[in-house]
Amino acid sequence: MHRLRIIILIGLGICYYTSAISDELRDTVESAQNTHGVSAVAYFIVSPDSVEALETLGTTDTDNGIPFAPDHLVRIGSITKTFTALATIILHERNLVSLDSPVADVLDRPVFVNPWSDRRPLKIVHLLEHTAGLRDLSKREFDFNQPVLLDAAFKVDPDSRRLRWPPGMYSSYSNSGAGILSAVIEHTTGQTYETFVSKEIFNFLGMSSARFTVPDFERHRLVTGYDSDARTPIPYWHILYYAFGAISVTPRDMIFFVQLFLNDGKHGNRRLVAKASMQNMRSPTTTLAARSGLGYGLGLYQYQRHGVSFFGHGGDADGYLAYFAFSPAFNRGYFVAINAFNPSALLKIRQAIEEKIIGHAAPKKIAAATISNEQLQKLSGTYRPVTARFGKPSDNKFTKISAATDGELYTSLQNGRRRALLSVTSLHFRRRGQTVATVAFIACGDQIHLQGDFGNYAKSAQTDVHHSCINSTTP
Repeated sequence: MHRLRIIILIGLGICYYTSAISDELRDTVESAQNTHGVSAVAYFIVSPDSVEALETLGTTDTDNGIPFAPDHLVRIGSITKTFTALATIILHERNLVSLDSPVADVLDRPVFVNPWSDRRPLKIVHLLEHTAGLRDLSKREFDFNQPVLLDAAFKVDPDSRRLRWPPGMYSSYSNSGAGILSAVIEHTTGQTYETFVSKEIFNFLGMSSARFTVPDFERHRLVTGYDSDARTPIPYWHILYYAFGAISVTPRDMIFFVQLFLNDGKHGNRRLVAKASMQNMRSPTTTLAARSGLGYGLGLYQYQRHGVSFFGHGGDADGYLAYFAFSPAFNRGYFVAINAFNPSALLKIRQAIEEKIIGHAAPKKIAAATISNEQLQKLSGTYRPVTARFGKPSDNKFTKISAATDGELYTSLQNGRRRALLSVTSLHFRRRGQTVATVAFIACGDQIHLQGDFGNYAKSAQTDVHHSCINSTTP
């Protein structure tokens, strides 16, 4: 496999250097690349003002032997949503919209249907946190492969933007929400979504390579994307709503984007958004669980590696997988992209990078609570899904919560797998190896809800579970 080491000095106040750490990491990444047959891998690790590792390994496709370089383009898929979140925050800071604004009050035309509009209006913040009540795109929308303006995109399948549960209750990932957000941006600014993001974010950060479409005459700069076998090419696919996953960019330019988060919204001596806004992106507010302190933030996920919290977002772009993340505790961030739909390869590389960032960190002290057996028994029972990303929630999919004599709870899925839930507070729990709560039980109406990264459930859920909760005075 071709190896290309990069050591660059540029006049933007950023220092590039290699170290023994980057040498060790490169060997680990290259091993994962070879194991999975991925032709091109790019990754970097950055601090707020330096690049500690920058590598492009392999070739731009499996046949031509052209070395993959930092100035080649890769597609970053849903990382685009974090750019969309930043664009929305810019509008908020300029007092053009409020994150709490009802979307129906902002737009001049209906682009969604909300059956709960009288009690639960859809707000901009719901779209950012994936709590709008939307399922994901329909097959017709995912399969659409023509570059179209936003109004035409909305006509492909209007029913996919019908809210399926009340906004602001559950987090369920949806690409449709980004399409509605782009309508908010366009109506508010009088510019197309891509023009506004290009002017306000790409130009500000000096990301001259970033673009929403790659025309035919520039395709030679784009690394070829492959299916899961890393050998079957996937043709260039147009994104129905640019705002959910259309960006192509060079690995080199992604450095400025990741450092923006490490510098709390500053690039050089200029500020894109306020420090408070950047920190708020990590803090969800709208779901039942978020109101108790958990959930997906404004265009960012939170997750843990060996008990250390990272914030970031991944992207899947038809033949490309990418991820960026940063650790506030270690003040380091990274980006990785591969040109194959191989989640296992990406995960191995991410793990290696995150472990290099963490090093030999001392274990974090974990909060714990002693819960009575009566409370544990109250939380026990069968919980059924109340949301589904695609299709309808299935009554056949459930999780059982059982209490044990050791004072812990256990989840048991349909496949029989049993995993412990360790108490952090009386209603917040974590998995083994985690240092913060990731699961919450919430009493809402006459239901107990269970929310975590595995989905949204209600104890013995009935058809009126949403009605019961939205009419409760203590959601």
